[in-house]
Amino acid sequence: MDPDYFADGSWVLGKGDYIKEWRQWFVALPEGQKADYRELHPPIAHNDTFYDVFGVPPYDPVREAEKYRDDEGFLTPPWLAFPHIGLGSIGWRMGAGEDYWHVFADWYNGLDAAGKIAMRDKYPEPVEVIEGRPWTGFYDRLEKYK
Repeated sequence: MDPDYFADGSWVLGKGDYIKEWRQWFVALPEGQKADYRELHPPIAHNDTFYDVFGVPPYDPVREAEKYRDDEGFLTPPWLAFPHIGLGSIGWRMGAGEDYWHVFADWYNGLDAAGKIAMRDKYPEPVEVIEGRPWTGFYDRLEKYK
């Protein structure tokens, strides 16, 4: 794509549907070309934060959850992925905790019976209360609401 296509920057203000196209184009540029483009085209919208917000790939909770995968390919359970968020906390209903919860639940419920048993064996529910309510019965509740 021709860099001049996005050169004036005004498309960001009036044509929000172009942001996806621009983001794909910009993210694919080599780092040196990104720096050159930023210098030649200072943003007229969002000031200095424009490239930090729009010049990166869009947030993808499934991709983000990959960093919590263990050496056997299991996603770690929520109480280990986010130990600072107790069961029943608002942290599971908004932000990164909510995203991980849904990704984990979909992943877990997609396992076959043997996979679920292996997961439960490797990561048993903690018996002690960790910052909130007890996690006892977590896997059963997860399967019930799939």
